[in-house]
Amino acid sequence: MKKKNYLAGVILTLFLAAVMLSATKIQSTAQEEELFPKEVNEIIQKKCFGCHNTDSRNDKAKEKLDLKTLDSLSVVKKVGTFRHIEEVINKNEMPPEKFLERFPDNALTDDDKKALLSWTQTEMEKLKE
Repeated sequence: MKKKNYLAGVILTLFLAAVMLSATKIQSTAQEEELFPKEVNEIIQKKCFGCHNTDSRNDKAKEKLDLKTLDSLSVVKKVGTFRHIEEVINKNEMPPEKFLERFPDNALTDDDKKALLSWTQTEMEKLKE
């Protein structure tokens, strides 16, 4: 009887952990969609997120911009971050040349740049409200 109760407890614990993990993933995806419109999210996931996230091994890149924590920044820091994003896009500094030598398909197209710049402008306008 004790084994059955123990096993039931383990199964229930695993089930609850799975439900909580699913809920966290759904919430995380919803937060990403709020901050990143679909088109922008696709660009970011494909061409930026690999280096610019909390879990990246590229310490320099994630120090300059951590896309996972962007939404938690203060309004002032967000505006500064969006301006910095615009600056590096306009100067064609991202992705870096060294990276593009190995992964030329990750270069930002003109449409990618236009979408990212439009997004940063929209986000800064929202922050002014």
